[in-house]
This record gives sequence, C-alpha cells and structure tokens, in this order.
Amino acid sequence: MTQRSFSFLIISTVAACRILHADEDPKAILAKAFDTYQSLKSYDFEGKSVTETTIAGKTTRTEVDFVVAYHAPDKLRLELRYPTAGNWLRVSDGEFMLVSRSLTKESRRAPITDRSIETLNSSPVYSLQRIGESAENPVLEKSETIEAGGRHLDCHVIQFAVHRQELRPGESSGKSTVWVDKKSGLIVRQEIRTSATSGNEVSEGKRIVMVDNFQLNGDLAEETFSTKPHHGQAASNRK
Repeated sequence: MTQRSFSFLIISTVAACRILHADEDPKAILAKAFDTYQSLKSYDFEGKSVTETTIAGKTTRTEVDFVVAYHAPDKLRLELRYPTAGNWLRVSDGEFMLVSRSLTKESRRAPITDRSIETLNSSPVYSLQRIGESAENPVLEKSETIEAGGRHLDCHVIQFAVHRQELRPGESSGKSTVWVDKKSGLIVRQEIRTSATSGNEVSEGKRIVMVDNFQLNGDLAEETFSTKPHHGQAASNRK
C-alpha cells in the first residue's frame, strides 16, 4: 500500500467514525428531529394522547385522539376527539378560521389573523418537535421497531430527565422516553413517567403521545382544510 493510499484510508476511516458518532449522538438526533419538523411544507398526523394516574393502587386513564395537519403558509387543522366531551376543532383554509365544538354544537367562522397559525402551538405534534429544547442529559438506550399505521418503524430510543419547567404542579420528578424514526427523522412517540407526593400520598403518572399515521410533504385532501361548518363536523369522523 502506498503512503498516499494509506493516508486516504485513515482520513476516510476518521470521517466515517465522525458520521457514525453523529448518528449515535442523542443530542444530535433530537436536534435533527427539530430541523426535520421545521422543514416540512405540509404534513398530516393522526395519533393519540394517553394520560394515566395511579394513586393508592387505583388507575384512571384518559385517551384523546388527535389530527394535526398543516400546509404552508397558513392552512391548518387541529382536531381533538374526546371520548366523553365530543370533538374540538380548529381549521384554517388560509382565509378563514373555523372553530367548532360538537358537544355544545358551537361553530364560529371568522377571517384569520396574524396569530391564527399559533393554534398549532397547542398541538401534541408541536410538543414532539420541541422535545430537544428541554431534554436534560439525553442517553441513547437502544434501537427498537414499533408499528404505526401498519408501518414498521426502526427507531432510536432516547431517555432523559424531564426538565423541572416541564413538570406539572405537584410533580417532583420525571423521566421521558422518545422513539425517533430513523428514516424520517421524526419523533413518533413519547412516554413521560412522573411521581408526585402530597402528604403521605404518592401518585405515579404516565403521559404518552403516539403517532399512528402520518403523511409528509404531500398533497392533502381539500376537505382537510375546509372551513364550511358541515364539513368541519363530518370530517371529524375520518379514519
């Protein structure tokens, strides 16, 4: 082997190691997930948010199905389906915003404002994309394949302590685990486990946000962003 070939081999090996290290760096993985979310021109996520609280051996559980869709620059859909409280819907078609609630049969349609797009900031997907900002000392635990919408996703599994500002009132500590799809770079599942103490009573909490199906940078159905009241109610039944 010539000296030039040997030098090239060393340089290539070092470069490969740096790439491998970047792929295995949990902070870099979370930062890339944030950048990936930010770069999307359109998306349509369907999923579920689950909250469980256990006190004295008794567990209460709440599930909320969600739909979060967006098409740049100002079309959006945020839909929350509560098992006992009906559907809560916010839709913008770029000109008007529809706000409706099925339980009370309220429906209001008005021109969008500069702050209309901020509706997405209260969505489960928004919390997923900004996880890296509050992740304390993230650790890459393993790789794991999970199922989402009939697809098998090969994921990085990362754990970290929940920042105290992310804890709810009364919670003393928390640990978060996230699953990052290696192919898309998106965080597709988060599980937060917390504990809280009140007097002699200890409670354990678990919060899960999971994406069941998603479409990225594609053409979305026109009715997704329809602000006609009857479409807003009907579309909440889509599967």
